[in-house]
Amino acid sequence: MLPTPSHPAALNNTFDRYASTIFWGFAALHVICWTLLPSIIQLNAPLDTVEGFAWGNEMQWGYYKHPPLQAWLLQFVTHIVGNSGVGHFSLSAITTGISFWAIYRTGRLFTTRMNALIATLLCEGIVYFNFLSPEFNPNVLQLMTWSLSAYAFSNAILRGKLKYWLLLGVFFALGIYAKYSIGLLGLGFFIFIITHQATRNLFASCKPYLAGALFAALSAPHALWLIDHDFLPFTYALSRSEEAKDMLEHLYFPFRFTLTQILDMLPMIALVFMLLNVRLRPPKQTHLRRDLLAYLAFAPLVLSAIISFCTGHKVLDMWGMPYLSFIPLWLIVNAPLDLSIKNLKPFAIAWGFVFIIPLGVFYFSMALAPSYGFKPLRGHFPGTELSRIMHEKWQSATGKPLTYIVGDAWLGGNIALYAPRTYTPDITKRPHVFIDGNAQISPWIDVNDVTQKGALVVWRDNAPKPIFPGKILPNIEEVSVPWQIATKTPPPHIYWTIIPPK
Repeated sequence: MLPTPSHPAALNNTFDRYASTIFWGFAALHVICWTLLPSIIQLNAPLDTVEGFAWGNEMQWGYYKHPPLQAWLLQFVTHIVGNSGVGHFSLSAITTGISFWAIYRTGRLFTTRMNALIATLLCEGIVYFNFLSPEFNPNVLQLMTWSLSAYAFSNAILRGKLKYWLLLGVFFALGIYAKYSIGLLGLGFFIFIITHQATRNLFASCKPYLAGALFAALSAPHALWLIDHDFLPFTYALSRSEEAKDMLEHLYFPFRFTLTQILDMLPMIALVFMLLNVRLRPPKQTHLRRDLLAYLAFAPLVLSAIISFCTGHKVLDMWGMPYLSFIPLWLIVNAPLDLSIKNLKPFAIAWGFVFIIPLGVFYFSMALAPSYGFKPLRGHFPGTELSRIMHEKWQSATGKPLTYIVGDAWLGGNIALYAPRTYTPDITKRPHVFIDGNAQISPWIDVNDVTQKGALVVWRDNAPKPIFPGKILPNIEEVSVPWQIATKTPPPHIYWTIIPPK
């Protein structure tokens, strides 16, 4: 039982003493809740996760949309729990939990343990850390690599030890393997160093160069892959980014992106207002510490807005997922807060609602929403049943194992991921997905081998038929598989045919 002293100084000392214990309890609660609830009520993996499983089955140094770390981790969990949702949902929850740890540990460089704990708890009021976190994709993964890189950089600047510079090289390399937008954080680091007199002399030290060399060595295999594959992920990113048609859109794109990020953290802002007391003065920070924390909190948002305005490219909202991670810490350190028991009690109650409500909304969206007339989500897709039907159709037509599936990453990925154990005893060796029949974005595919072993070709009724340089049987068939939840929405219609094996 925690003591509850009435004197503010005693209260702060008590919370400082137990801050780490409270943090670990909070982190464990978050990981458990956001692993178990999705695993129980969402029976089909989300889109990005299904796609990641399809990539991970091939274990490349890169993929046409993203670097490989997400796919590698998904393939790793299949060796432990197969295609169970516990695997990929726990990856999301654990990486988010590690992000909390890095934010908490970074906070202790700038303020007390109690304040660092409150700043970390405030992150639960940002939608990226709760409702949008279960879909394990490069954005969620970058929550972890982003916060770890910031933790290492802050320690390297303020403590100067070589081990933190080396950790920065390691974490930044992990960030590159997760998603390239971590380069924006690196740009912020570089600008910070060159604009502060106290840090410019770091270029006369060997530590940043050792960190850079370690980063380059760890990133080299992926860099070579990028060169060999004509920088496919960058081409993909540009293709997804809408380009401004006039000066108004040059202004609108960064404004909209920034406004969306503010809306995504409204619950956190409301919690901070509960602790504000404008009659108090915030604690003073040294010039270096104050600027460093400001760079961690705001540099990514500002740089994104500037780049979007200058290039005219629209920044997708989800790309900002890790950008907000250190704004709660900046608010806690710089805002005049009253952390007396009078404020902390209602704050704790409100925080409990902020923690529970996203869980409730997630439960409603997955377990109840379709029965109230809402459109089914991808988590309701009948991937397991579709895979069973398609494997049986293939087996009855050919009598051979299904090795290749030609289709988009969603349909082909579901059929491969949920392959029945009857036909795929080792779930870590699933059928290969020949994405859209396009060898450029599926470089693991040997077209001659596909011709020899045959392939199942699938597509949706609202999508074009995949292109494959071989003869497709004319007898195109259709299958309708009911959603995994009661709904009035018609079941998805899937068209399929077979390229027969030779």
